[in-house]
Amino acid sequence: KDSGNITWNGKPVERKNINFGYLPEERGIYPKTKIYEQLLFFSELKGMKKEDATKEIDYWMGRLKVDEYKNMTAEKLSKGNQQKIQFIISILHNPELIVLDEPFSGLDPVNTEMLKEVIPLAIPASIYGLLLMLAALMTKAVRLEDVKETADFLIEIMPVMFIPAAAELVVSWGILQDILIPVIVITLVTTVAVMAVSGRVTQSVIRFEKKRKEKNERNNK
Repeated sequence: KDSGNITWNGKPVERKNINFGYLPEERGIYPKTKIYEQLLFFSELKGMKKEDATKEIDYWMGRLKVDEYKNMTAEKLSKGNQQKIQFIISILHNPELIVLDEPFSGLDPVNTEMLKEVIPLAIPASIYGLLLMLAALMTKAVRLEDVKETADFLIEIMPVMFIPAAAELVVSWGILQDILIPVIVITLVTTVAVMAVSGRVTQSVIRFEKKRKEKNERNNK
């Protein structure tokens, strides 16, 4: 049988040891109960005082623009708004560890962007991809010639790849106007970081290949 342990900072992930939040993929709210009552109920389960819980509930409902639904039952909300309520429940008590299972499920593009604002920024997947590519090239699992062919192909189709992003930008422009400066800063920082890492990786691969060829030439002589 499979077995194992889950720890966080050296402690087992249990309510008595870790203050954590969990957002399940399936809906975990009561359909016939009013939203505000549910949020108060879940905050009490997590040991919050009513005064503190009320402040957090008001803040997060306003931040995610669902405060107009506080006196409605959950069944009357759209799937996207239900998901936002469930997300509030998972972070209401300010947990040090949050487990999110499909957090963007049921959200439209605008609400997806809204939720992305409050979820901590992760390391771009492209960074991991570059590291994996470097490892593949160094171990010769992937040939440099194949990478060059793929790069040429991507450059050719790049204009087409920007069309979905442009369409998404038009749809989300209403929400982006309020956070335009932070979005620009984050975009610039991540772009520079990716370009810097890409340049370093490329230089390392080129130097490695050059040394390998020089060594082969010396051995052949």
